[in-house]
Amino acid sequence: GAPSAALPGVAMPDRQGDAKQSATLISDLRVANAELSDINLKCADGINVATSRFILAARSRVFRRMLYGNFAESKSNEVPVMFPSTVVRPLVNYCISDEVVTTRTNFAQYHFNGGEEEEAAVLCGIVNAAHYFELPGLEQIAADHLCTRMDERPPVACVVLEETSTATTVEGMGKGDMLGVRFQRLTWNLRKRAMDVIRHRTRDALLPHDLSHGRGVLSLSASGIWEVISDSDIHADELMLFQCLKKWVDEYDGADCGGTTLRGAVAAAPQKRKHDEMADDRLSVAQALSSKIDLTKIPPSALKNIVSPSGLIGKEDLASAFEAQALRAENHGFSFSRVRSTSEPKGKVVVKGAGVQEVNGEYVPRGRIDGVTKYVKISFWKGREEAFSLFRFASIDGSRTWYISIVPRNFEPGSDDDRDFYFFQCQYDFPFGRDWKAKEEGVDPAPICVWEPDNEWS
Repeated sequence: GAPSAALPGVAMPDRQGDAKQSATLISDLRVANAELSDINLKCADGINVATSRFILAARSRVFRRMLYGNFAESKSNEVPVMFPSTVVRPLVNYCISDEVVTTRTNFAQYHFNGGEEEEAAVLCGIVNAAHYFELPGLEQIAADHLCTRMDERPPVACVVLEETSTATTVEGMGKGDMLGVRFQRLTWNLRKRAMDVIRHRTRDALLPHDLSHGRGVLSLSASGIWEVISDSDIHADELMLFQCLKKWVDEYDGADCGGTTLRGAVAAAPQKRKHDEMADDRLSVAQALSSKIDLTKIPPSALKNIVSPSGLIGKEDLASAFEAQALRAENHGFSFSRVRSTSEPKGKVVVKGAGVQEVNGEYVPRGRIDGVTKYVKISFWKGREEAFSLFRFASIDGSRTWYISIVPRNFEPGSDDDRDFYFFQCQYDFPFGRDWKAKEEGVDPAPICVWEPDNEWS
């Protein structure tokens, strides 16, 4: 036989073992962290998280300076940190394994049983803590998962708007170096993404059907509701904005809102803006904020039956609105409902993962159908250039379905002549989600659709 290439007394490398090396290392580090822990991180909620001084210092320059430098923490077995245990536990796990909390199962292992909005607040806290302890990889991954969650669950945008407003006020977070600039950009992008979701998917984000879909506007603090109601670019009419304000007052359940991961943790953190001093008196805030709503653009019947009984608007203001409108205008079919902005969202829908490869790619806004934007991608299919259309179609029974189809030239979408690849039954104004299914021309797996704005600060 052929001579062996191995040197005498030298073992050949185990290729199969190499493939498992990373997993084995992570397992060993977890065991070491549990059995050889030598410090407790005393979290802001009073819970101690046991860990290894060496592992933390190896991953973070901040921990290295804190635990091995000329600081009191270097001589103590108990180190106070300003973040709650729901944030510190995932951060320690990342230092050990490079893994990030992203799913309900991951959250459960840290004894956290909140809903999606509470989990989003924790992810915001992880972004903040990762910046503070100089873990940019963790910081970016958590921010990316927040963007995905806002696309899939619009009420999460309210939580992100609140948490990012808090992050920039915590002492020590805005470091005066490139890391600080990066954090400010990342936070700005998260806030902008949250406002884009609220602006273009207002009802879904602020007024979900019930609490099982999210708290929506109830997650906003006084400054948060002020920012939303005052926004001139929001795609909502005045009645919807008033309903948001009324719900914010009437259905408040006493739950903490506005920076849930940090506000209670650091006494000096909440440097509230000019309207936050009224946060404990929601009625006063709402009455002051009602001046931002143009009552003349609310139908007279809604003014009478919804606005007037709320107690948020004075009688003189209501009388002026009725006089300006004149009920006769409504009787003659005039519509008072107007959205503030009719501009198309700036960006594109990216379709990916479809079994039919030609379907995948970037779809750009091209006209409207069923009151929402239609998206189009030009591509070749079966050797011929075709226009793939992503559009929503309303059925006779009132249900709505999004389709990815090839629509024949000079035909409106939704006819029997369409070549349908995939469909998604959804009432939302945007086709985001993972519930797409294959149709006649489609092949599994079905795609997912994500939104990519083209005007983010990067």
